[in-house]
Amino acid sequence: MRKLRDENIGEKGKLPITQVNIITRDGVEIPVEMTAAIIYEDDGREAATAALFNDL
Repeated sequence: MRKLRDENIGEKGKLPITQVNIITRDGVEIPVEMTAAIIYEDDGREAATAALFNDL
């Protein structure tokens, strides 16, 4: 979430495509690409966060 609010990493409220590892319950690391965005209300308040993951 910090990266979504960091204006030095893309546009504020948007995370450009980033490669990360997701760790399963069994401890297996799965490399994925992810992107995310904060969804705002009309008055500018944060309402939700949406993220998309693609396995590599």
